[in-house]
Amino acid sequence: MNIIQSLITIGSITQTTNCEQINNISSDMSLLLVILLIAAAWTLFWKALALWYAARNNNKAWFIGLLLINTLGILEMIYLFFVLKIKINKLYNYVTKIKK
Repeated sequence: MNIIQSLITIGSITQTTNCEQINNISSDMSLLLVILLIAAAWTLFWKALALWYAARNNNKAWFIGLLLINTLGILEMIYLFFVLKIKINKLYNYVTKIKK
């Protein structure tokens, strides 16, 4: 009898541990999804802006490079702020004008 009770106790502990692990994995996946969505929105904003400027300025090489290379917005910011030398104030005014 004692062996059976011990096995039942061990089984319930294992099930509890598995449930806790599943809950931890679930919360980790939720956090990962939120981080991924924020990164995607960040990248989409900078990529769209840089591609628009590259097309408008007829910079075909930059347009193709920006379109094909994903760097979480780093390459796009380099293009906008160091190649085109756009000031942050000008960019902010343009973006707020679009929202109106």
